[in-house]
Amino acid sequence: MTIRTATLLVIVLICTVTTGCSKHKCKKADDRVQAAVWMHNAAEYQYIAETTYRSAGPAMIKALEDTSVTASLEQEAMGDYEELPPAVVLDLDETVINNGPFQGHIIRNGKNFNYDTWKKWSDLEDAKPLSGAVEFLKFARDNGVTPIFLSNRMASEESATIINLANIGIPTSREKVLLKDEDGHEDWTSDKRSRREYIAQSYRILLLVGDDLNDFVSVKGLSTEQRDKKSKPYKNRFGKTWFILPNPSYGTWEPSIFGGKYIGKYREEHDAKINALPDFEEASATK
Repeated sequence: MTIRTATLLVIVLICTVTTGCSKHKCKKADDRVQAAVWMHNAAEYQYIAETTYRSAGPAMIKALEDTSVTASLEQEAMGDYEELPPAVVLDLDETVINNGPFQGHIIRNGKNFNYDTWKKWSDLEDAKPLSGAVEFLKFARDNGVTPIFLSNRMASEESATIINLANIGIPTSREKVLLKDEDGHEDWTSDKRSRREYIAQSYRILLLVGDDLNDFVSVKGLSTEQRDKKSKPYKNRFGKTWFILPNPSYGTWEPSIFGGKYIGKYREEHDAKINALPDFEEASATK
C-alpha cells in the first residue's frame, strides 16, 4: 500500500466515523438541521401551534365585538375603520401551512434555498396545515370574519397556493391571497407594510397571525438591536391581537444577526451565529 493510498483510506475512515458517511455523503454540518427536525418531528411544535390558534379564537371574538379594535398599526394611523367588515390577516408559510418536506429536501441534498426548487414544491399543492389552523379559520368564517392571507410567495404561485389551501380545507379566492409583486402592485415587496395598508382600506383587521416579526411590524433589513427596539413598544399586543408561531428555520431574525443582510458566506455566517450565543464563563470573566 502506498503512502498516498493509506492517507486516502484514513480520510475515508475518519469521515465515516465522524459524519456517518456510510449512509450519507460526507459534507459540512448544516445549521438548519436541528430546527427542521424539531419542526417536522416534535410534538411540542404541534402543541404550540394548537395552543396559539386555540387562544386566537376567543381573542378574535373579543376584537369583533369591540369596533374600536384594530390589530394593524397602519390602520390605526389611517383611522376611520370602525364600520368596516372584519377580517383576520395571516401569513401562510409556517403559519398556516407546513413546508417541512421542502426544508427536508434542501437540507438532505445540501442545497440552499432557490426559487426553482421552491416552485417545484409549491406546484405540488401538497403542503399540509399547521395544527389548529384549519379549525381556527373555519371558526373565523362561521363568525362572519374574512380570512386574508398575506404571503411572500411570488404572484406566479397564486393558483397553486389557492388549490393547496382548498385541498386542506381552507377555501379562499384570489382577492384574499395577497402575494409579493402582484401585477399592478409594484409596492408589494417582501416588507408587508404596503399590503397591510391595502387591506386596511376595506376591512377592520381584528388579528394578525404570523411566524415573523415582519408579519406585524416592518423590521426587514434591521439588525437584532434595531428590530428589538422597533417591536418592543408593541410587545403587549402579542396574545391579544397579534399571534406568533415559532419558526427557528428561517425568517428576518436570521440576517438580523449579521446586521440586517445575509453575508453570503457560510463560514462567516456560522461564526456570527456562534458569537451571538451567550457564554456564562465568558460573561463571568469580564466582570
